[in-house]
Amino acid sequence: MAIVPAITEWVVDRLMSEHQQFVQQQDLALRGHALQLALACLQGREQTRACFQAWLAQGMALDTLYLQVLAPAARLVGQWWQADSVDFAHCTVGHSHLQDLLVEFSPQFLAQSSGYAAPAGHRALMMGQPNAQHALGLMMLAEFFRRDGWSVTSASQMGRFEALSTIGNEAFDLVAISVSTQRELPALTKHIVQLRQRSLNPRVLIMVGGPMLAQDPHLAATLGADFSSGSADQALRDAAQQVRMRREQQVTQARARDVSCGQFS
Repeated sequence: MAIVPAITEWVVDRLMSEHQQFVQQQDLALRGHALQLALACLQGREQTRACFQAWLAQGMALDTLYLQVLAPAARLVGQWWQADSVDFAHCTVGHSHLQDLLVEFSPQFLAQSSGYAAPAGHRALMMGQPNAQHALGLMMLAEFFRRDGWSVTSASQMGRFEALSTIGNEAFDLVAISVSTQRELPALTKHIVQLRQRSLNPRVLIMVGGPMLAQDPHLAATLGADFSSGSADQALRDAAQQVRMRREQQVTQARARDVSCGQFS
């Protein structure tokens, strides 16, 4: 009888090993796709689109292509520019070709269901760091939030005064800021304080993300934000949880005040 557990354990170990090999192969293939797309976007719009269409024809999901191919491709192009392997003009054009994919496939992406829908009334204001050059990450973030029922106001190059005016006139549950450079971080910290002060919703949540998060895992604490997220799908889950907790806390506090007032009436 002792042979059965031994065999079972051996089978489980083998299956786990095969699964790990499969995951590694999948990851390697996706990294190869990201490299191919990064090179294609520097060559032209048609080359970029051809790559993307080929992978869709093979049955790859848009979520997978967005998160594990398109986003890494954009990071690669940015890294090549920082390393002076490509000039700024080519980097900008390459990113625009990648953004064109988000625009073209937006109706198809928004028509899909992710299996989760945000409660009615969730609103988000999304903006890039002032003077930021590229908006692809923010565009992708907005797509994920809109698909799940959020009302999103997004402006990659929204100035400080415009942002303060917007948040002072409309009630948002969440402000998402993409941080792409170390420049002006002290100014961004001050801006976040001002956003809280001007917010029509006194319990607004501030989320930060973007390229700088990879360099500083504690970016939220550094800037005085509430939390950070590294990808669009993770940001969506984190934001939904944080907003739900904030609203539950608000209801609990309101009930406590009602009870307190009743005791003294």
